Order: sequence, then structure tokens, then C-alpha cells
Amino acid sequence: MLALGIGMGAIVNKKLLARRWAYKQLLLLSCLVSILGSIAVWWLESSPWFVIPMILVVMAYGIAIPNILSYALRHYADCVGTAGALFGMLYYGLIGTGLVSVGAGQSLGMSLTISSIVAMCLGWRQTKSA
Repeated sequence: MLALGIGMGAIVNKKLLARRWAYKQLLLLSCLVSILGSIAVWWLESSPWFVIPMILVVMAYGIAIPNILSYALRHYADCVGTAGALFGMLYYGLIGTGLVSVGAGQSLGMSLTISSIVAMCLGWRQTKSA
């Protein structure tokens, strides 16, 4: 199910890029989708149905991550492989840290919602300065 969400995010990303959506628009869209999915996960947290809105969360990642990486690496074409590997290591380190915090707090929905709101704030700030 979650792989379906990532695939859907990649398809949506490709279609929106074809329609000439800008980095800023894609970043804010992915944050909004993540917030909506996170709130729904929180709401359905005690039910097995929480997996359905979780698809929205991973779909948002499928939209955001490629755009963030391409934007961050736009000036580093000569070392894109090394930079991509470092970003990947950081990404998986952050996922691990997030899993530890979710395990400590015992609330996936709350953790996702807080993370999504922080991402929206940072994304909004990024789009204003970029």
C-alpha cells in the first residue's frame, strides 16, 4: 500500500512538472498533502484503516523529495553522485531518528502531524527566500 503511495507521488510529480509547476508550488503542495494525510492518520490511529491516509503522507514524500534534491543540487552538477549519497544518508538517518521518536511517543499520527506542520513552515520560509 505504501509503495502505491510513493508511485502515485512520482506520477503526480511527473504530471505537474509537465504542466510547468514550479519548485515552490510542488513543495507547498507536498506539505499540504502531508498535513492532511497526517491528521487523518492521527484520527484513525487506533484503527487498521490508518494505512489509507498514510498513502497520502508517502505520496507527499514522492512529490517533495525529488524536487528538494534537484533544487539543492542544481549548482553541484560536477559532484551530484557524492552529494546525492550524502543526502540519502542524511535522509535515512532522519527517518531512523523519527522512528525512535515515534516509538518513544507512541503516537504516529501526532508525530506525523507535527513533522508535517514543521515541514510546511520551513517550506513556506524556503519559498519566500528562494
